[in-house]
Amino acid sequence: MDRQPTDAETDNRQWLFVIMTTISSNSGNHVNKQEIEDILSLIQKEHNFDFSRYKRASITRSINRRLKHHHLRSGQQYFFLIRQDPKETARLISDITVEYSFFFRDKNALKDLRHLAMEPLLKQKANDKDGLRAWCAGCAGGEEAYTLSICFFEASKGLPDKYRPVIFATDVDENSLRKAQMACYQDKSLSELSPHQIKRYFHRRGHNYYVEDFIKKHVCIGKHNILTDPPISRLDLISCRNVLIYLQKEAQEKTLELIHYGIKPGGFLFLGRTENLIDKMKNKFEVVSQESRIFRKMA
Repeated sequence: MDRQPTDAETDNRQWLFVIMTTISSNSGNHVNKQEIEDILSLIQKEHNFDFSRYKRASITRSINRRLKHHHLRSGQQYFFLIRQDPKETARLISDITVEYSFFFRDKNALKDLRHLAMEPLLKQKANDKDGLRAWCAGCAGGEEAYTLSICFFEASKGLPDKYRPVIFATDVDENSLRKAQMACYQDKSLSELSPHQIKRYFHRRGHNYYVEDFIKKHVCIGKHNILTDPPISRLDLISCRNVLIYLQKEAQEKTLELIHYGIKPGGFLFLGRTENLIDKMKNKFEVVSQESRIFRKMA
């Protein structure tokens, strides 16, 4: 009696069939709209990630990068791959959520943030003895959050350590969060730092640089989806840089509404250089620096 193929063998045969039938009919790496929706549906079903409100252009670029990496020629091939390989799904999620960052990205904007927001906040907290709270939303591998911690340290100008903030650093991607928790980086991530800053805020082991504990201890890392989870509240500063640009307009509106809810009156919002407030939020924030995208919540 013939043996019936197992589910795994059936999947493998389907996978091989897709490769053989599509490799000759496609001239290059390409994913179509339906394949994108199939891939996103699989990710949501199997991994509980909902990318429905992310811009399709950025998702398409991410999937095509993964196709090119694996020398695949269609989204259907890639669908079968991620269905069988959870690690590849994790890599795609990291790509879509933009895992890569570096320290002191846009130094001029950070300089403005320090003088226009951080120094006034630290002075205020020293007077009223209230704890300072900040949130780095979409922290990727932690570079952005630790940059904020360094900036607060430099802005403190000798204030006791207790006045420096707790910085909540969040992201949806677990691979990014693991990197942030390790606080271990290579040369390319530190390219915008001066030799003095590298020596002051990092210690080196082999080819890796580790964030010093006096900077690291002020950063609290955790998983959070800014589109679906309740916002962190009672915040003096929210840094949400280069997150909105990947979201559709409706998702941008929801994100900014949640951010507005989380910031105290008089608290600050820091966006990326190419981002801005949507029209319906412009009467809820005053512009502190349009060039550096720094805004203050109106009382």
